[in-house]
Amino acid sequence: MSAQANSIVEARFSPKLKVYFWISGALILIATVAGILLLPFWVILGGWWASRYHASLSCRLTERSVVVGKGVFFKQELTIPLDKIQDISIREGRCWAPWGC
Repeated sequence: MSAQANSIVEARFSPKLKVYFWISGALILIATVAGILLLPFWVILGGWWASRYHASLSCRLTERSVVVGKGVFFKQELTIPLDKIQDISIREGRCWAPWGC
């Protein structure tokens, strides 16, 4: 039986996150001198990276844990047992408002 088979709920992430990732990367590059030189590459490849990163995001609730995955080049998966979770906080910054996320 695979780990996918015992999932209770799986999260879906808004496609608007792709735009947020792309713009965030561009703003970080604009803020640095070396980044300004890399900005043309980001304009060309940033959309591809943002789409791949969005596709790699996963979050699922199983009977005993929450499993969170991400990564384009280096995949990461974090399994958090439910009995270890003490508090959940959600932070939404002002940057999210224009994208409706």
